[in-house]
Amino acid sequence: MKLKKVIDCVKRKDLNIPILLDTSAFRSLSSSDLEQYNLEKLEIMISPYTFWELLCHLDKDWIQYKGNIYKCSRVQILDDPNAIIYTDLKYQIDKLINRLPDNELIPGILECLKESNSINNFYNSNFIDSRGNKRLISKCSDRVNKILDKGAEEYFNFIKKIMILIIQENYNLDSDKDCHSIIMSLAKIDEIYKKNNSKQTKDLSHQIVNKYYLFFAYTFERVKQLLQHGGTQPQRNDYEDSRICLHLSLDKPLKFITRDERFSKSSINSIKRLKRIGFNSSQHPQIFYAQNKSNLLEIIK
Repeated sequence: MKLKKVIDCVKRKDLNIPILLDTSAFRSLSSSDLEQYNLEKLEIMISPYTFWELLCHLDKDWIQYKGNIYKCSRVQILDDPNAIIYTDLKYQIDKLINRLPDNELIPGILECLKESNSINNFYNSNFIDSRGNKRLISKCSDRVNKILDKGAEEYFNFIKKIMILIIQENYNLDSDKDCHSIIMSLAKIDEIYKKNNSKQTKDLSHQIVNKYYLFFAYTFERVKQLLQHGGTQPQRNDYEDSRICLHLSLDKPLKFITRDERFSKSSINSIKRLKRIGFNSSQHPQIFYAQNKSNLLEIIK
């Protein structure tokens, strides 16, 4: 079943809840689909990591990826998820002041892309950002690739540490209680949590767990899969998917659609586990896996 029909069904169910597409879902939609949703005032969003991921492939096929990347101009592009969380929690505000949000930076790149008829023309272009600074496009795909590779390497090291912890502590990975305990432990060793928890800001610490829980839950699910299947090496997609999970908060209603079955299963398993241990909330994100009509209808019911 086409992803357009997925969104049509979701829209009829609740027009007011925004829809977040991952990269696999976003690529399935055409520009005309997205234009139509704009006319219907449907709030379709993507993570900036979707844009950066697509941009990384521009050198491989200019014509194909130019069209896919430019579709980003038809949707709402979110800022970097950590920056959003830090702003909400008033954490490291001094560092955020001088940072240009991704959703202010990316439109300038898209405009240069629109005006370019070749990869060389694109790389030779520049634009003035919202703060009056000149931005050079030159080799941006390569630069973004290096940034994502560095982030992925740090994430992989984090995954390896979790694997060692689980093995050493002999957790039961079939136990909801143990799995939840691991995820909460990961959330509570986060730098922001420790800093605010030490100030006895109980409400703020609760907010931090809400905002980071599904990110740590996704990471845990990937570790669990690697351990159960004898794997040791995650993929860069795991890092990019984990970043998208940072947009999913337990206290924010959202419809998240992916065409990546493994990604959807990891997220759905985390939500189901929370419900089994007594966490019930109408605010948590709804996860949709867009595969075929029968599967789609079952998920939406």
